Amino acid sequence: MNWYLILFFLLALILYLYTQYIRLNNKSLQEKIETFQVNTNLTPAEKLASQHDITLTFLSASQAARKLQSIARQYIALMNQPNLAARGVQTQQELLSKYEQAFQDITPREQQRITEFILELFSKIQYKYPAYYRYLIKWIRKISLVKAQSSLEGGMPHTLGNLVIMDAGWFSNPRGTTFLHEITHIHQREVPFEFEDLYTQWGFYSIPMNQVKGMDSVLQLNRNNPDGTSPDWLWRGDKSDNKSAGAGYWWIGAVFSSAIPTSLGDVNLIGIKMEQDPQGNFYYLKQQPTPLNTLTSFLQYFGGSSPNNYHPNEIAAKFAEWYLEEVLGIPQHEENLGRQAGYQTGYEVYKDYFNRLIETYY
Repeated sequence: MNWYLILFFLLALILYLYTQYIRLNNKSLQEKIETFQVNTNLTPAEKLASQHDITLTFLSASQAARKLQSIARQYIALMNQPNLAARGVQTQQELLSKYEQAFQDITPREQQRITEFILELFSKIQYKYPAYYRYLIKWIRKISLVKAQSSLEGGMPHTLGNLVIMDAGWFSNPRGTTFLHEITHIHQREVPFEFEDLYTQWGFYSIPMNQVKGMDSVLQLNRNNPDGTSPDWLWRGDKSDNKSAGAGYWWIGAVFSSAIPTSLGDVNLIGIKMEQDPQGNFYYLKQQPTPLNTLTSFLQYFGGSSPNNYHPNEIAAKFAEWYLEEVLGIPQHEENLGRQAGYQTGYEVYKDYFNRLIETYY
């Protein structure tokens, strides 16, 4: 008789647990359906806010002009005559006035397109690369997006302060690599020390170049870059072989081809080899600069000389593009540059450094 009671209670318990399981599953399914229905009715901006706690900041033309009044003044104050000429003006005041008229309103359709682009990007990385996702969340919250006229900085995307200034075409066809490139520049500006060790590992050394004898005429023709304003870097090339042509310390820069350049693209990317006196002071003997596309040790280490691969800030931002491509499974840099011997070396250093950074702090 006792066995019948035990069996009865076991069957009753199993039946109870099964009904509870069905009830909870139905409740969970109903909640998912309701959540789906709610999300279906949300706008892209509302989805971004509810799912990722982000509200993108888009500045109108007038808002951008007002905000850039003080920021642009600091950048324009660095301009000498060749840099002004390359920007199509003669005075700093003219350039400031150009900035005041240089922006466009971002249309509601464009704002929606960018928001959808961010949502799609997050959907691809949120769970697979959580530290990278948190990194992007942090820096996207800090930025404001601005649409520029093609006349500003040669139509090139760039940053000033926390403003990401994009070309008009980007707002209808957003490029993820360009977006990450510019976010990296914001990161560099706000937390520069997080890149110092990386640059040292690459072989860059910070040194006041205006104190290096013989460099005055070169620095006069140095093209100003809002995302890499300091020319005070030397790169030590080919450390493994002091007798090779690429050995020693090099200043790498984008230098105007004349004192009256016709555009920001009127530059030569060059390497200038430094000499050192017995006390270790650097100087330049005015020997012919080396075209950067012939400085083999630099090309093999950093993977090519694109128009911006001359400053450590720009190299890091280019590698941020490559990192995103790898995360998304579309490493275009391999196809574009080919597998040059050793080209990955600098990028692999970046990858290791960046992975440690985001795993530690994000």
